[in-house]
Amino acid sequence: VFHDKSFGRTVSGNCLTKNVSWKDFKDLDAGLWKGEGFAGQKVMRLEELITWAETNNMMLILEMKIYDSRKRRAAEVLTSALRNCKKANIIISSFDIDFLRHFKRFCKNIPIASIHTSLPENIDSLITELDIEAVHLDHHLLRKSTDVLSFHAKGIKVRAWTANDPFIVEQLFALGVDMVMSDYPELI
Repeated sequence: VFHDKSFGRTVSGNCLTKNVSWKDFKDLDAGLWKGEGFAGQKVMRLEELITWAETNNMMLILEMKIYDSRKRRAAEVLTSALRNCKKANIIISSFDIDFLRHFKRFCKNIPIASIHTSLPENIDSLITELDIEAVHLDHHLLRKSTDVLSFHAKGIKVRAWTANDPFIVEQLFALGVDMVMSDYPELI
């Protein structure tokens, strides 16, 4: 489970993640970049994360970032990895609509959410074609409750990303968003 396209920001190195194997990840320190209190945190395998989430009754939103043309293959691999996750509360999200399309063909029972940097104009087709359960929107896009209500009226949840200011988070919930994603959930 790794957020970035390449090493360098959260782990030392300068290679692309698509060019490495698990043995290249397993001993890296993925926490030191955030501060001494996080030093020693290892990159988790998806299976470990799912087990942790099941044990702690936590919902997982797995954001898939596809940096090349292997969208169908990525969807197949993820579907295979999730096949035995009966108890996990998982949502798959992505900016990449083609990836979501492939994933939905392979795995109809896991909810998906589309991620956007602007208000999506094609929401009806996303609902019809992909059966999305939510949109994940840059929190700067949400300024009035009608923005949120228009999605709710279609049965779509609204999750805002990434708000780190408690005052802004409070405003977002006042607008009716269903969830706010933050780098600092302990402060929110």
